[in-house]
Amino acid sequence: MKALSVCPQGRHRSKSSLSKNWVVPPGGAFQYDRRGTGGVWDPRLGDGPCSKQRLKPPAASSLRSSQNLGRLMATISSIGEKSGLNPWLDLVVPHWMSPSMVSSIRLGLRLMRAVMELRIWMLGAVVSSLGSVLSLQGASINEGESVVVVFNQNVPESESVAKHYATKRQIPEAQVFGLDLPEDESISRLIFREKLQYPLLEKFRRERWFEFDYKVVPATHERVGQVIRKIKKSSVRYLTLCYGVPLRIQPDATHEEEGKDGIRIELRRNEAAIDSELAVLPIDAKIYGPVANPAYRAINSVSIRPEMGILMVGRLDGPSHEIAKRLVDQAIQAEEDGLWGRAYFDIRGIGSSEYKLGDDWIARAADFSRQMGFEIYVDRESETFPQSLPLSHVGLYAGWYDVHVSGPFRASGVEFMPGAIAYHLHSFSAQTIRSKTAHWVGPLLEAGATATMGCVYEPYLALTPNLEVFFARLFQGYSFGEAAYASQQAVSWQTTVVGDPLYRPFGKPLPMLQAELQQKKSSLTEWLGLMNINRAIVNNTPLEEVFRVVKGDVESQMSSILTEKLGDLHHDRKESDEAIEHYRRALQLNPSSQQDIRIRLRLAALYQAKGAGAEAILVYLNLVDRHPDYIGRVEVLENARVLATKLDLKDQLREIEQYLPSQPAAETAK
Repeated sequence: MKALSVCPQGRHRSKSSLSKNWVVPPGGAFQYDRRGTGGVWDPRLGDGPCSKQRLKPPAASSLRSSQNLGRLMATISSIGEKSGLNPWLDLVVPHWMSPSMVSSIRLGLRLMRAVMELRIWMLGAVVSSLGSVLSLQGASINEGESVVVVFNQNVPESESVAKHYATKRQIPEAQVFGLDLPEDESISRLIFREKLQYPLLEKFRRERWFEFDYKVVPATHERVGQVIRKIKKSSVRYLTLCYGVPLRIQPDATHEEEGKDGIRIELRRNEAAIDSELAVLPIDAKIYGPVANPAYRAINSVSIRPEMGILMVGRLDGPSHEIAKRLVDQAIQAEEDGLWGRAYFDIRGIGSSEYKLGDDWIARAADFSRQMGFEIYVDRESETFPQSLPLSHVGLYAGWYDVHVSGPFRASGVEFMPGAIAYHLHSFSAQTIRSKTAHWVGPLLEAGATATMGCVYEPYLALTPNLEVFFARLFQGYSFGEAAYASQQAVSWQTTVVGDPLYRPFGKPLPMLQAELQQKKSSLTEWLGLMNINRAIVNNTPLEEVFRVVKGDVESQMSSILTEKLGDLHHDRKESDEAIEHYRRALQLNPSSQQDIRIRLRLAALYQAKGAGAEAILVYLNLVDRHPDYIGRVEVLENARVLATKLDLKDQLREIEQYLPSQPAAETAK
């Protein structure tokens, strides 16, 4: 029997020190209600949230297009199940399919052929070619009209963030308003209900953003009568909460609720993230325990709407209101110019346990990123990234498991690209998001990330966002909000979604993006070149052909990014002389600070491996001179000192020792 993975607060401070005292709970699974819009955890079903048994709610949408799409995708899913190809289906079905395309037999056949090909680069070509037309058609559609924005009337900066967002996203003025809310991040259930939930629901009803149907269920001997509310029509899909709006609902021991005793003990809780609690605004949801998310693993982003039972709720927040505004600006910049950079994944290397689920999610996310053409770095050590790891050009990050921000993310030098999406899986990663140093969400945003997620209270591992689904949906072209809610098995629970929910990092087809960047003579084309190299390698293109094309391109010879990549390829082939040549050239092409550190570390290691110790020491000393604040400088100097001692290089040893006494004791201790 599999257990819910739990991480009690304060029980551990590193990935390797998990509590061993937690009682293994019984199995269970979600039991959906008759409407398919909600549910409770039923201990009589399955083997817990990690069970292979998947209970799916009935189709909630009444739109004919959604029904047609559902039938088509059910057919493809059936083929995928029988052939074992379902993990790849996440990368096949674009979010932008129109009803006419769905009903087209010709497109259906093309999609099935694409599934059977199992070549991500070919799938990307299909998505790009078909998407170019639809993106142009959809360019005139203002997604801002699908958003309602709420700010805190008692926090002036909150309204400033709301107005900034509304202007940038062309959100109608009538859909931006303030509420009289406390300034604290945590509020009681009573205040949440009276100050936020009920006023919002009334506003949605009065403005006809939600139009409801009501059904009376007569009383019986076993139960009291009730009125069931269901949305028949909605004009909005997103709710964005702005800096200053409270973050979480405190537990309420006085609240009683019918059916509470039927919920698993560890899930019999009523604390929640405000975002997640408001996500079930369209339905009559129970307060206790998680509610099954009908949008989980959604394969058509358009279907994620209130009629399904989900309002996508995100927040523009962070340690300051300036950061909250920046989340909007950087998201729009990345939509315009593309989300580029390197992808970093921190896997714990778990062999077998209930916690392996988290590793599997991150490993699949890394694999998807590699298939897409990202330059990826994967750490499989039990501890989080070492402090000395140079983090350059971070476009994507996913990892676990420290209570508070750690490793290189604590240093001021971490380089986030515009639009970067960063997520650290931890039970209390979003216990506060207004701190620059506590937990993870606030510090990641402070360091430059554009979008993230986190948990405000203990969620249990299986009820945190499924990163395999999240990354797959992003790469399909889903918005950040759509991908976030498609990846959550439960709502009315503990996850907060921080960033512009409209942010669509991969919504623009690559051919269009390439043409625009070339027209603007943007330096970002080097990242497109890197993506093409990596896709060619994934497609087993001979490296000789890759070398021939890249070395023959004049612009590539002026790029530190592409020159470093050539050095890496030679390094992988154990061609040390060629690797050294390209690394030395990359250092002359104005690399970023963290990139410069990474290249010099590799260069020194290559020199040392081929017996050129004096050259390695020189590289180490140059690194220390150029980057006096590098957190790993003591380690670098120690390596140089050991090498100089071994080779009996007295002059170099004296020079090295001049650096060491000047290091602060605290840094030396690290």
